[in-house]
Amino acid sequence: MALLSEEAFFRWLPDDEDEIARHFGSGGHTVQPWVAKTPNTERQLDRHDPYGAASALDRPVPADWTRDLLGTVAEDEVTRRWSIGGRTAYRAEAWGAEGGRGEQAWSNTGHRLFVSRGVLLSLLKMSERSLVVALKIQKYHRGKSSGRCGDTSGFTHRLLVVVINERGQVWSPRGLSRRAKEAIMTLDSDRRRDFYPRFRAIAGLPDERQSRHNNPPISEELYRTLIDRLSPE
Repeated sequence: MALLSEEAFFRWLPDDEDEIARHFGSGGHTVQPWVAKTPNTERQLDRHDPYGAASALDRPVPADWTRDLLGTVAEDEVTRRWSIGGRTAYRAEAWGAEGGRGEQAWSNTGHRLFVSRGVLLSLLKMSERSLVVALKIQKYHRGKSSGRCGDTSGFTHRLLVVVINERGQVWSPRGLSRRAKEAIMTLDSDRRRDFYPRFRAIAGLPDERQSRHNNPPISEELYRTLIDRLSPE
């Protein structure tokens, strides 16, 4: 619901632990990324190699918690395949091409992760989770935009949100529920623009940021005492 309440141009789903903590909060929810990226990749590739692309080192991988839960192991050192009980469960692919220099530099890259249906359903069942998928298609129409800062009228969008449960049943919300609309209306106009307060309001969770603001860990009196102690006599 929080995703659907955003303007079409800005709709997206956080896909790593840091982004999830920032946009959903640190507690009160069960949102977890099941796919991870290789951090701080050393790209020691020859940029002039016509058969090499940095995207080859950026393949997605199953998140650590999913591998631990299902006993998943890598089949090769490059980590392109993972197996469970000797049977291939995941397969990662990456492709890309780069060229040019400076302002003429260009890059076309992509990656994807395949997972067998049985493994995915087992993961959802054992973790007691549902999988949320967001498919967004965006097209830019040359000359349609006014050119003003923040104007997104030059784009058209199509978004499909799908939720898959542990039994493989698929549900696709078509719009905001009445409950979600009422929850969002409790927020002031400025806070409605941010994903975090909208999600916390729709989910019925306390606003951690507001709580920290209203109840700082150090009181004003204690803060003054510490400053006085640090001040030179």
